[in-house]
Amino acid sequence: MKKVYVAGKVTGLPRHEVEARFDEAERQLGQAGYVVINPVKPIDEWMDWHQAMKKAITLLMSCDEIALMPDWAESKGARIEYYLAHVMEMPMMQLTDVEPTKIPIKWR
Repeated sequence: MKKVYVAGKVTGLPRHEVEARFDEAERQLGQAGYVVINPVKPIDEWMDWHQAMKKAITLLMSCDEIALMPDWAESKGARIEYYLAHVMEMPMMQLTDVEPTKIPIKWR
C-alpha cells in the first residue's frame, strides 16, 4: 500500500479545527486504500514552528505521495512540503471536500 502525507494549513488556526480537518483527510485517504501520515498527530502543541517542520519533513520523506489540502498554498510550511515533494518527484494529489484527485505533474 502507498503511504501518503497530508499537507495543509496549520499555523494560525484553532487546534481543534486543524485536527478535525486533518482527521477527515486521513479518513478519506484511508478509505481510498492509502496508509496515511497525518502530521498533526505526532507534532505536539508546545513545539515551535521550526521544530514542527523538522518533524513534518522527516515524516514527508518517509512517504510515497503527498496529498494537498485545499488551503495548502496559504501555508508557508505546506508550500515547503510541496516544494520538497516536487523536487523528490513524488506523486501529488489535491484533496477536495469529496475525494482525492490526482494532479498530473510534468517533471523537468
